[in-house]
Amino acid sequence: MRVIYFAPGNGGMYYCENCYRDALLPRALNRENHDAFVVPLYLPAQESDEARPESGTNPAGNDASRSCPIFLNAIRVYLEGTLPLFRYIPRVLGRLFDLPFFIKLAANRSDTVKAQALGKVTEAVLLGENGPIKQEIEQLTDFLRQTRQEVDVFHFSTPLLLGIWPALQRLYPEAICICCVQDELAWIDKMEAQWKQRVFELMKQH
Repeated sequence: MRVIYFAPGNGGMYYCENCYRDALLPRALNRENHDAFVVPLYLPAQESDEARPESGTNPAGNDASRSCPIFLNAIRVYLEGTLPLFRYIPRVLGRLFDLPFFIKLAANRSDTVKAQALGKVTEAVLLGENGPIKQEIEQLTDFLRQTRQEVDVFHFSTPLLLGIWPALQRLYPEAICICCVQDELAWIDKMEAQWKQRVFELMKQH
């Protein structure tokens, strides 16, 4: 069974129980002879010592930490979600934010996002290809299409990422979607009232 596991990265700035789960679960699947592949979103993922590959424990020869680009780059998603004009800049210029300097800068400031922007960005992700981050979704589907491999399961670490699913469902009509539930309420509670209602409405649609 081939599993694509979507997990938000933290840029190495902190480590929580959700990060721990996102690091260990794909490796556990690989030890059971499945092919689990982690796709980091927003920022690079950080692994604990316990979550690093164990020598000789993966008979399938699969490694969940195989090199993979970061998709839904944190800076671009923030700018696309809050500044409408940014959505129309050439893609080649937007890719400058994939440089390590900008990734590190975003990680260092990831806890300074204001509540209003938090709501806009979350809405943008839940809208998926029907919202301001359409180009980000296209980059992800282009990457998966180029691998030319079948996918059985798409696993989302939080329902706040489910805006990605419709585009994947068209690309892989036989695949199924699995989603974990974690501390979404703590994230949503930081938003203004109008955004709380909007986010819940969008999650229900998925």
